[in-house]
Amino acid sequence: MANINGVNNSGSTGRVNKSKTSKVKKTRSASTPADEDQLHLSVDAVLFNDLQAALRDVPDVDVEKIEQIRQAIKDGTLPMDRDRLAKKMLELQEELKDL
Repeated sequence: MANINGVNNSGSTGRVNKSKTSKVKKTRSASTPADEDQLHLSVDAVLFNDLQAALRDVPDVDVEKIEQIRQAIKDGTLPMDRDRLAKKMLELQEELKDL
């Protein structure tokens, strides 16, 4: 009966013969590059991976832009279209009613 990883055909456990383990190790260490697993990615997959890596480096918030807006509000120099602002507030109010 075969004895693999301490389990034989009958379901009972035992020990693996050391000489068999050595032979397995020798066989694996003698492998050639052709025997190794390989992964081939499409151009799109590589591009997608590169884009994900680039996005990880981009901050979620443009802190400098926020600071410029804050300063413009404090200085009273932030250009503001009051009619557009009022329209957007009314649109938001309508959307919130639907919730």
